[in-house]
This record gives sequence, C-alpha cells and structure tokens, in this order.
Amino acid sequence: MSRRKPVEPIITEETLPNEPGEWDLRISCAYARDRADISADCLRTQLFFGIAPRWGLELENVLSNISGDRPEEARAKLGAALKYVLRKPSMHGPAVVLALESGFAVGRPQASEEGRVELQPTFAFLQSLGRTTVQGNVGYAVTPGGIKTAQRAVYNLSLGVPWRQQRWHAFAEVTGSAGEGLPEIEFSPGLKYSFAGGHFLALGFPIGLNSSSPAIGALFQVQFALSKSRERGEKT
Repeated sequence: MSRRKPVEPIITEETLPNEPGEWDLRISCAYARDRADISADCLRTQLFFGIAPRWGLELENVLSNISGDRPEEARAKLGAALKYVLRKPSMHGPAVVLALESGFAVGRPQASEEGRVELQPTFAFLQSLGRTTVQGNVGYAVTPGGIKTAQRAVYNLSLGVPWRQQRWHAFAEVTGSAGEGLPEIEFSPGLKYSFAGGHFLALGFPIGLNSSSPAIGALFQVQFALSKSRERGEKT
C-alpha cells in the first residue's frame, strides 16, 4: 500500500518536513488591503528538503518591499526553519513537530528600534479525521538586538478536505498573532489543485476579523516537486 503525503495548507505552514531526498520549490505572491493602505509580498520563494530521517529544512527569500515604497519597512527578508518530528502520524494520535524558525531583515531602516534577526520556536501538529486533515502550530517570535526586544505569539489552524477525486482540496484557515502592537486575526478560505508528480496551484483569500487586520487579501501559490524521496518513489 502506498503512503499518501498529507496535503499542505495554503497559508498555514505545513507540519511535516520533507523526507530525505525530497525537494520542493514553492513560489507565492500575497496582496492585502486594509482601511488605509495596500501591501504586497511578491515574490516569496521557499525551498523545502529533508536532511535526515525526521529532520527537514526550509530556506526562504521574501521580496516584500524591494522597490522601497514603504521606507519604514525592510526591503527583503531571508529565512530558514529547521524541523524535527517528535511523533510520527499514526492511528493512535497526531503527528507532533518542533521547529525553530529564523529570519534576517535586509535593508532595514537605520531608524528602526528593532533588531534585524527574528527567532521563533514553534510546536506544530497534524491529525487526519476521516477525509479531513487538521494541522496547525503555535509559536513565539522574538526579535532581539535592537533598542527594544519585540515579542509576539503567533498561531495558525488549517482544515483541508478533498474534493473531486483528490485533485482538488478546499481549505479553511485561521491565522493570528498577539503581543507587540495590535492583535491580528484572519480567516482564509482557499482552493488547491494538485497535478501528477507532486506539483500544485493554490489560491487563498484572507479576510480580516478585527479592525487591526487587513480587510481583505489574496494569495497565489505554485509548487514544483524537484525530486521525490526514494521511499515514496518506489511505492505505488
């Protein structure tokens, strides 16, 4: 019997790391509009790969303000995340994963009171409930090294349901943060279409649920499976 890889959410970071030998390239573009401003994070590029059994790594580059239109923000962000599977998914309970995420702001304004480096330890889980895949995470982000240390809690929850012979998946996701500054919370419906070979296209539509969140947004995502793990490639 083949082991089916759990479907990845659209906005929520997926719980499980890649297997050794499994490489995925993901490209995203996000747009958000609030009561007074419009922002876009184009282009976000992520590379996922397994480095050992239970261990996975993610590298990312986010060109969120490359034109410099928002002088109070950094021009770009480089990031890395290391994941370790504490508990594999089974019929008796959810998968549990520990991750350490880091980010480095590039072209940050000199007047900024915050540091350039962000660290975020995160606990994540994944559970299959019939046809529904539930996964989410809770993390604590800290930005040390500046005049002040910024801290905030972040949380994400995703429900994915297959539709039309496993090619399509419908998603409902909730993302939020609280701590320094005003709290934000968004609800995002979305659709994903999976191609043969592990490639996919996805669309998400975040909607702000409080006054401090962007009112509405859109996210386009495409992923290319560069290579499969030997274990998955041999199973049919």
